[in-house]
Amino acid sequence: MASSPPSASHTLTDDSPVEREKEGAIEVPYGPPTTPSAPPEGGLRAWMNVVGAFLILFCGFGFSNSFGVLENYYATHQFSSESPSNIAWVGSIQLWCLFSLGIVSGPLYDRGYFRPLLSGGSAFYMFTFFMTSLCKEFWQTILAQGFGMGIGMGLMFIPAISVLSQYFQRRRSLAMGIAVVGSSVGGVCFPIALNNLLAEMEFGPAYRIVGYLNLGLLVVANVIMSPRLKPVAGAPRPPHVSPLTFFKEKRYVLVITGAFFIALGLFTPFFFLQSFCEYHGLSQTISFYSLSILNAASIFGRTIPNAMADYYGPMNMLIPMCVGSTVLVWAMFGATNSGGAINFAILYGFFSGGYVSLVNPVFASMANAPTEIGARIGVAFVLVGLAALVGTPIAGALLVRTPSFVAPICFSAGVMVIGCALFVLARMEQARIKGTWKV
Repeated sequence: MASSPPSASHTLTDDSPVEREKEGAIEVPYGPPTTPSAPPEGGLRAWMNVVGAFLILFCGFGFSNSFGVLENYYATHQFSSESPSNIAWVGSIQLWCLFSLGIVSGPLYDRGYFRPLLSGGSAFYMFTFFMTSLCKEFWQTILAQGFGMGIGMGLMFIPAISVLSQYFQRRRSLAMGIAVVGSSVGGVCFPIALNNLLAEMEFGPAYRIVGYLNLGLLVVANVIMSPRLKPVAGAPRPPHVSPLTFFKEKRYVLVITGAFFIALGLFTPFFFLQSFCEYHGLSQTISFYSLSILNAASIFGRTIPNAMADYYGPMNMLIPMCVGSTVLVWAMFGATNSGGAINFAILYGFFSGGYVSLVNPVFASMANAPTEIGARIGVAFVLVGLAALVGTPIAGALLVRTPSFVAPICFSAGVMVIGCALFVLARMEQARIKGTWKV
């Protein structure tokens, strides 16, 4: 169950075993990014949090990555009267809630509400997951799967990612990258499971089977995750930092605007790749497994570039991932046979996975103090969530007008070109401020 939230007079303390044995809880000074002890950069407790974050993203973001299966199933079964654009709203609302709730969960995490956010979000996510299996009408699915599951994921996501910064600094990109791999593994497993279950039984029982798997994994994640810096009564509150002050920084504005344009087009292949393969007459095997292949390839994209980012800088690695993803969306025009579709899925999985895993370390690297990390990621994800909300429905509406996928591809790739250009400008500004090429 969720622990009691900290009172207004709580702050954070170093809860490492060594410090507890020495002198109990120690107050964390707010202001410059210093703490009573540097992040341990490893150890059992640190890696248990990485595993827990992996499981959170497996169940949440990983399931969202498999929405392409449900998009195709809904369009041919219970919601066959709805347009692809309307059905895409279910997945896009889910992503919007996941990202935009960061404006709430980020600052609450910074103030010590890690446990209530993680436990409450997990409980709400699973409640609405099982409610989705009972939905008969489209509006019910919008509420349960779109808003309900999205809100649950949004409460869990920022705390699960941000807590890793308490355990890792030098190896932060690698730790976050490993955690984000959970969404890739989920994106491999869930499409295969859903395609096979839905071929054997009705939607409700198939969905609940997947739900029970998620329930067990979320329980494990809640048990093994804990912050290193914990609230202690009687200590002074951290100074409040208004998120509006972030918008005075040119580099931050460029980065979050670039992330907005990338998110407008990035998720189109995740939602429509299976339909794209079926439209071009590819075999059922290729169509069914295309999304799983994409997500499997993203496992490498979410680990290799992140490991390199700890040495070369997260933004230096982010830009090639953006450019590669953009080029590959344009390349969908040629992916009309089995070989082309498989190659596209592998390459797009790698480059898009690299982008998704690196954007969090980029946001975190712009924080002036550890207590800003959650808020900065949360504010950025409001814009990302808005883009995710409207991007795929726009692509779906264009698909209705041009079933050949020409218009959705041009729209998605075009807005991503703008995002790439903004990231290049942000990198130049960040390098100027820091006085080093490693940014």
